[in-house]
Amino acid sequence: MKYSQNDEEEILSGLIPKIPDIGYHSCEFGMNGTRNSNTYHLAEKGWKCTYIEKDLDRLKPIPNSPNITKLNRLVTYSNINKILKEAELPIHFDVLSIDIDGGDGMVWKGTTQFQPKIVIIEFNPYLQIDKSFQPMIDIGYNKGYSLYTQTGGNLIFVDSIYKDKVNLYSYQEAPNGFVWWKPHKNKTLI
Repeated sequence: MKYSQNDEEEILSGLIPKIPDIGYHSCEFGMNGTRNSNTYHLAEKGWKCTYIEKDLDRLKPIPNSPNITKLNRLVTYSNINKILKEAELPIHFDVLSIDIDGGDGMVWKGTTQFQPKIVIIEFNPYLQIDKSFQPMIDIGYNKGYSLYTQTGGNLIFVDSIYKDKVNLYSYQEAPNGFVWWKPHKNKTLI
């Protein structure tokens, strides 16, 4: 774990090769420079990475590079599509990481003109399961995603069109429901 908090880099390293047609594009907002970044390791590998942050001081530590775009913007439900268009991301870009410490689910809901292949989204593990975890599962399911795994405070989803490639069940097909807080080690939760 070089940058991320909870082995998200390791999980992505195991998950990305299972997804066909990777275009090497990621977008992350809500990180603190490279610290706690879920995608900066991809930028180091030459991916085209977009970092969006309302606090300019959090963008400054990210090195300037031809494959990195930095946008100083406040991301909201109503402007997320406009910002992603400004970043010139493909509609089906590869990895979206959302960590804005409140309103994460609403911003994901607002992402209606893009369908990333993998979504990492923060939730609050200290709230009752029906207050943070379950709403994120519902948002993901309604947007056509399946839960791949959970880390400390993040859920990692895969576009359900790839569910057979990554060996997981969709939300409603899970025979025993989700296993809460199970270590992932590049395996699915269900």
